[in-house]
Amino acid sequence: MNHTLTCFTRRLHLALLVGLLTILPGEGMAAMQYHWVQLMAGKAVGERWLPDVSIRAIVDQKENCPALYDGQHIKKAKVLLTLQERVKQGQLASNPLFAEIKLCEKTIAADDNLLQQWSVGYLANDKNPTAIRLPNLQGGALPLSQLITSGCTGCRDNKDQYCATTPPASGKSSAKAQPWQLAALMAQAAPASEQLPPLWVHLGDMRYSGQKDGVADSWSHNKGKLGWKEEFFTPYATLLAQSWSVILRGNHEGCFVPGNSWDNSGWQNRGEGWLYFFGSGTTTCQSLAGQQQDMLPPIAFDALAYGGSFAQPVASQQAIRLILLDRVRTGDGRDKDPGTTQALYTAQNRQVAQQWLHTLNRNHPAWLLQHIPSYELNKKGKIESSLFSKALQDALSPAELQQVALLVSAHLHHYELAKEDDKHPLQVTVGNGGVALSGSLDKRCQWSNSGDKSALQAVQFGFLSVRFTVEGGSVNASYQMPLFRAAPGSLQADSPMVCPGKKEAPAVPDCGKASPLPACS
Repeated sequence: MNHTLTCFTRRLHLALLVGLLTILPGEGMAAMQYHWVQLMAGKAVGERWLPDVSIRAIVDQKENCPALYDGQHIKKAKVLLTLQERVKQGQLASNPLFAEIKLCEKTIAADDNLLQQWSVGYLANDKNPTAIRLPNLQGGALPLSQLITSGCTGCRDNKDQYCATTPPASGKSSAKAQPWQLAALMAQAAPASEQLPPLWVHLGDMRYSGQKDGVADSWSHNKGKLGWKEEFFTPYATLLAQSWSVILRGNHEGCFVPGNSWDNSGWQNRGEGWLYFFGSGTTTCQSLAGQQQDMLPPIAFDALAYGGSFAQPVASQQAIRLILLDRVRTGDGRDKDPGTTQALYTAQNRQVAQQWLHTLNRNHPAWLLQHIPSYELNKKGKIESSLFSKALQDALSPAELQQVALLVSAHLHHYELAKEDDKHPLQVTVGNGGVALSGSLDKRCQWSNSGDKSALQAVQFGFLSVRFTVEGGSVNASYQMPLFRAAPGSLQADSPMVCPGKKEAPAVPDCGKASPLPACS
């Protein structure tokens, strides 16, 4: 696929005219329901780590898996690769609730020629091509112009929240129940079409519907509860199609196999759907929980800050190592063995330090992304000691800890920012896009900021967006946290919090200089 950048630009613009999302099919034509480009565990190349790239698509069970072409006119284009059906494992092999769809996938190795240039492919299983932009890894890292994170986005009908577009006439939901705001929230996060694809990381907990009622997992509605289609894929369709993504598990996607230390019989094997859509290999919940104590191995890859657009990308020398951790075991009252959980997370952090932190420096820091925060604030706005903070402190030396510039998490159903001192990384928690907010709606926030300490706990919810600009060899970063009000009705924007990157180290956020917030009530 040796196209020039100009050729790619023409094709990209042409594709954008008909839309980056799948075109609605004509009579007799097959269509993909959803598609995405997912970054997977890859390989080390020298001192750099690169991701493998998995192209995935969901089609009706009766349809063929799509192919990737080197041109939009399918009859004249060359087939670059063909996606293959992903085999359903575990409960999904015999469970009819996923029988109506087929997941297709093809993983491209990090050193494949397709990932050594700026390229646009066209994914199609009939006559309707969809533009797919692949990352250029030739520079030894993922091009990173923007990071978007979200988490805790699932929906559950109860007295605090309803999942339909209009309030229910009766049932558990009360008159004060809030609508599910995920689609509106993600519309705020969606990138401009001409941009380089952002890296989107979902930090886990995308499935809540039916879990407390013991309703079996499903693709579509089941017994009045949302399935994966309605709860995840439909509200995220645009972001999935336009980003390079990493999808992490949360505790609601854990593998609760009876008899293991993390056993909730009402939520058994909730991770089977996640493993099917976003996992690799043939791991089942039974094997993951039984042999690996419900912990997937961490992955890491390097990124370079980029500016410009896909048509005219502008590289910098600012490197970041992205380390993504599987954090499902909660260490709280639902965990039958928190001591083992702490030991497992300590061992995981030691692996991270030994494998990925020892070669870094201030010009090449690490960002850690995980479901459960390493730091939490107590009711007085102070950082409290927890199983997770102990696992971090016990595993990392002070020098290794200083290589971590940012921790990003979800799990808590509100917004938090916590930084103890300049020797510890900033922890940003953006854990609420779906469920009704924790805490009282009249409790606006708790805020303190003095010297090298920062702390904010807000009932508002939102997402994190890190944007880079590269001009004349200089790099600037903006850490934007749009906050939205916890109130019934339509999505209500509150004040955005913005931290600049440090001038001498833009990959290190400086929230001591954050934009001012309204006074806390």
